[in-house]
Amino acid sequence: MVSADQQGLVADCIRHARSFAWPLGAEPGWNRSAQRKVHGRMSEDRKQKRAYWKVALGVVLGAGAGLGFYLLVGCPSGGCPITSNPYVSGLYGGAMGGWIAWN
Repeated sequence: MVSADQQGLVADCIRHARSFAWPLGAEPGWNRSAQRKVHGRMSEDRKQKRAYWKVALGVVLGAGAGLGFYLLVGCPSGGCPITSNPYVSGLYGGAMGGWIAWN
């Protein structure tokens, strides 16, 4: 048999559990995509900043890849227009990396 005091204690525990504020993303059944649907989509300004960073990273990685290609493959005779010069090779790699990241 459950006494009235125990019933009151259980009711208080349930009331406290319901008022508990779950941390973002920790509530059972809650995920960030649901949060975006409720609170709106990502702002256009944030999308644009993310796109700029993505392209900038592509340019840097592409330039590094172009320079690496010059160092590993290179064209010592000077007959290859891209791989005979490290600046041109890096510039071409950066342009290709930015173009790939843009698309």
